[in-house]
Amino acid sequence: SFKKLNNPKTDKSKQRVDLINDTESKTAKWFGKTKGNEGKGLHKIWIDNDGCDDCSANADEGPIPVEDVFQSGDYSPLAHPGCQCELEYVRL
Repeated sequence: SFKKLNNPKTDKSKQRVDLINDTESKTAKWFGKTKGNEGKGLHKIWIDNDGCDDCSANADEGPIPVEDVFQSGDYSPLAHPGCQCELEYVRL
């Protein structure tokens, strides 16, 4: 039925499963990398690869301390499902 389409509670399509898997895997990867760089005097820069409002605003912040969160409230990518953003770590 129409109610089941694109409903996260009922949509069990391969496309949805792949989206969730990709999002969770990449989010865990970026969280781990960022957590591992804490206490090293590094800053992180959000690299906007998809142009959504939150990602663009995070990129516009420029370098922030690794321990801080971006204006969107995100500690590291991914900011949303399907996000293609990355971080760059720099020493200032």
